[in-house]
Amino acid sequence: MVLRRFGFAISCAIGVMLLFVACTNATAQSLSTQLDELMQNIMHQHGVNGASLSVSKGGRLVYSKGFGYANVDEKTLVSRKSLFRIASVSKPITAVAILHLVDQKRLKLSDRPYKLLGELHLPPNTKINPDIYAITIEDLLRHTSGQSFYNTSGRISSPMQPPLSRVIAKQYNATHPPTFEQVIGYAATQPLMAKPATTYRYSNYGYALLGAVIEKITGQSYESYVKQTILKPMSIHTMALGKTRFTQRLTHEVTYYDLAHAGPVRSVFKDEPPAPYPYAGRHQEGWGASGAWVASTDDVVKFMNHIDGLKRPAVLSAQAVSSLTAYQPLTERKRGFWYGLGLRIQQKRTGQHWYHDGSSNIGAATLMVRSVEGVVWCASFNQRLPAGRALYKAFNRDMWKIIKETQSWPHGDLFYRP
Repeated sequence: MVLRRFGFAISCAIGVMLLFVACTNATAQSLSTQLDELMQNIMHQHGVNGASLSVSKGGRLVYSKGFGYANVDEKTLVSRKSLFRIASVSKPITAVAILHLVDQKRLKLSDRPYKLLGELHLPPNTKINPDIYAITIEDLLRHTSGQSFYNTSGRISSPMQPPLSRVIAKQYNATHPPTFEQVIGYAATQPLMAKPATTYRYSNYGYALLGAVIEKITGQSYESYVKQTILKPMSIHTMALGKTRFTQRLTHEVTYYDLAHAGPVRSVFKDEPPAPYPYAGRHQEGWGASGAWVASTDDVVKFMNHIDGLKRPAVLSAQAVSSLTAYQPLTERKRGFWYGLGLRIQQKRTGQHWYHDGSSNIGAATLMVRSVEGVVWCASFNQRLPAGRALYKAFNRDMWKIIKETQSWPHGDLFYRP
């Protein structure tokens, strides 16, 4: 009788265990299915040719998949290896590189970038605006330098791209596109939009300037320093600065697509024929530290996990991470949201969400989030969109819903599965 009861208890225990395993597998499968459907729906609604999504939990990569075509004509599919222009998601990478130099005591946030750079190459018959010497490294990181560029309609402009870059080349009597040294020289002569450390104004130029500071301090190219010092310890080996021309795309880099029915545009390179906007309308190399990185979504997710050691090794000290996310009233557009050092921050009761996105104006769009709960995701798309914010809003709304409803996460770590 005792044995029969014991056997019954064992059977029940085994049954419960099997049920638990089945439920866990079902939940994991449900997460994968939901993410698949989300990406397929977003791509269909916005007419996107190719995309990629990677998700990690607690430092483990639990989902990674490509969708659609990396190249429509060649029928090449997007895969985990596929690389995308990540645009302004480059800014957290530059911020981390700067803070790493601060950790090494080779730089201070209070340092003045234009004093560090020394003598500048100005356009003929111009003078330096002395106000630029009040700008600090921290101002550039927070977009509070006052050295921002906006066009007459109030939209963000940048001296690294037309039409302003053509004005700069003309001032130097130089071939377009101008060198970044010429861009810096031109910017140094221009009036500031506001006194430094008084107003938040997003500045792509400011982050490109941080790249020049890194080069001055380290004696290396910006790309080389970031690859060797920041990315290599994270085991990230495929990220690189992208190029403008279609013929110069990297191995595994996707093809970028313009707006539907858009025609060729004037090339940023002299004497080159018109081409689709993603390969002619903007000088990708000129953006450098501000927005030129090309990466897989796996790469971006891994990077975000290594900043503070959610996945070992940590690339920054606890003090540097505190600076990265510290509250900034000047940049708080609504309560609990502000721009840290290269990251947008949302304060929650239990911690902070970190996030950033990258514009679709270059034929690609990227969104990156790291949540309070240690969930990190990155989605990239290879399409220029008439209303890129609509894609961001729709994707984030449905992505957050899926993440919040997930009770059990897949086991294993896809970072170790090529």
